[in-house]
Amino acid sequence: MKNPIRSIVLGIALLGLASTVMAQSTLTYNANPTIGTTNTTFTFNLFDSNLGTLTAVDLLLTSSTAAGSVSVDTNSSGVSAEFTNLAASIRTSGTGLSNQFSPGVNLTLSPGLPYTVPEDDSQVFSVTGSQSLISSTQTYGINPANWSSYEVAGGSGNTPDFTGRAFTSFSITSFSQPATSNTLFTAPSNYTLRYTYTPSGPVPIPEPGQVAASLLLLGGIGTYVFLKRRKKSATTVA
Repeated sequence: MKNPIRSIVLGIALLGLASTVMAQSTLTYNANPTIGTTNTTFTFNLFDSNLGTLTAVDLLLTSSTAAGSVSVDTNSSGVSAEFTNLAASIRTSGTGLSNQFSPGVNLTLSPGLPYTVPEDDSQVFSVTGSQSLISSTQTYGINPANWSSYEVAGGSGNTPDFTGRAFTSFSITSFSQPATSNTLFTAPSNYTLRYTYTPSGPVPIPEPGQVAASLLLLGGIGTYVFLKRRKKSATTVA
């Protein structure tokens, strides 16, 4: 009888673990700032501490798209310049969040690169099409020591400021550095602040799929016990 009892105990333990997992909930808020080449500020709603206990706070950069234009001006340098490449990235900062840079992305411009800007001339280059600055969602964890800044009873108010900034890197070949400008370059972006927490009060009712999995587990234990006893009875009769 020891093995069936051990299996039942194991099954109960697994069900308890499933209940613990089910107790974790998430709450998300979204912001859609248009990031510029100087700091762009944005905030989210605070977490309502009455809902439960925070277990994680994350900021997710889900999308960011290059837009606008840049320019190269050789009037001050007096010599021509070959503009060969423009790379862009996003830096995200906030309370408890270390400065985070997304990987640099080389952009396609119009007119196309490489492009030679004659001496004593200037040229504006526009970003073409919809070019993503991130290949996948960038997830930035917020230090637990700062979680208190993100919650309040009732959830009224905004989080500490977050900032986003677009960085561009010009690649230019010239005997004298021409003037460059990225003030018209922007990056419409989507951010999500995700609160993960253990709810206060009773454990939430499990989802139908979780109930089915639990029933299958108990059914398997019951079948095991039945077959074990049947095999033992058959051996006794023989």
